[in-house]
Amino acid sequence: MTKKTMFEHLKELPLDPIFQLLADFNADLNPKKVNLGIGLYADYEGNPFVFPVIQKVFSEVDIHNFNYQPIGGNQEFLELSTKALLGDFDQSRLALHTVCGGTQGCRLFRDLLDLENSQRTLLIGMPTWPNHLAIFKSFSIKKFDHLNSQGEASLENYMNVVREAKAGDVLVLHGGLTHNPTGKNLGMDELKKLAAELNEKGVILFLDFAYWGFGEGIEADAEYVRFLFEEVENVACAISFSKNASLYEHRIGSLIVKTKKKAVVESQLRQLTRESISMAPGLGQEVMTMVFKKHFEQWKKEVDGVREDMEYRKNLLLKDLPESFQNVKECKGMFGLLPLTKEQVLRLRKEYSVYITDNARINFAGIKPKEVGYVAKAIKEVCTS
Repeated sequence: MTKKTMFEHLKELPLDPIFQLLADFNADLNPKKVNLGIGLYADYEGNPFVFPVIQKVFSEVDIHNFNYQPIGGNQEFLELSTKALLGDFDQSRLALHTVCGGTQGCRLFRDLLDLENSQRTLLIGMPTWPNHLAIFKSFSIKKFDHLNSQGEASLENYMNVVREAKAGDVLVLHGGLTHNPTGKNLGMDELKKLAAELNEKGVILFLDFAYWGFGEGIEADAEYVRFLFEEVENVACAISFSKNASLYEHRIGSLIVKTKKKAVVESQLRQLTRESISMAPGLGQEVMTMVFKKHFEQWKKEVDGVREDMEYRKNLLLKDLPESFQNVKECKGMFGLLPLTKEQVLRLRKEYSVYITDNARINFAGIKPKEVGYVAKAIKEVCTS
């Protein structure tokens, strides 16, 4: 009798497509290679960028105490960050929990919903961040088109899918005016109609808010979320500080759940966290606590600077591209979808070492002004030859 070994039925999985793209870029020997794939903001030489205010705060952090944080997170961080986002919203109506980046915020909310009932349908506009589909795979998933035929975020599609949903189903909406990968999201006026329909149907709204400040600024983007927390009965939000505080590797964010059972929900979130990572990393919590306490205005100013620079880089590229690309001008934040086929995208990589994702998502924050001419020429050539 042949003995079975551990994991003999498992198959090796491919690397996540975004990180595979980064690996391919790193292995490319072409000195002209350009990385416009992974969502990183870099300086004009392509070097990693850390907000000056974050550098300053790192020098102020207490380095004499690296003891455990509470399982639920640093309470001061949670209260200050939530107030910055939701203003004077009554925090006794909110379950707050620190998470290990926005990804764990999404996963933890899914796990929380699973405790109550896993027989739900996830309603999600496509295209979206691919990891959404993996994180919420325990649910049935109903996909619909995020954009309409004119390339704009479609309120009609959102309304239709909510009207067909049942109570307890979950709609995913990207927070603020940014969207990964399209760069286009529903506006404030459209949210008012959507909020009423969500309440009418008893559908849960989940906001994945990974780019706070990159849409129209810290305050304007916060208004988007504030409105939904005021108006929608069943709503939760996962926040990430990876992009807007350059804390990518420190994995810091929070999960906010509007609920009448704050103590119950927080206790369940603590248990779920204890069973998985025990607690979120502490350094990012301490850094952002200091930012909210002492350097909030400086942080907002620096985020505005990055947002305006991404807009500048995007427009610099579009000036060199044909009219058919100008719809991308309306995109907010880091990303937009170029009107390219997958074949053209692959040619960009193979022939010109210009790396964007298969769905033609471009990271405006990765464009160096000195590379604009080369990138624009490459794009035009794959479109015409």
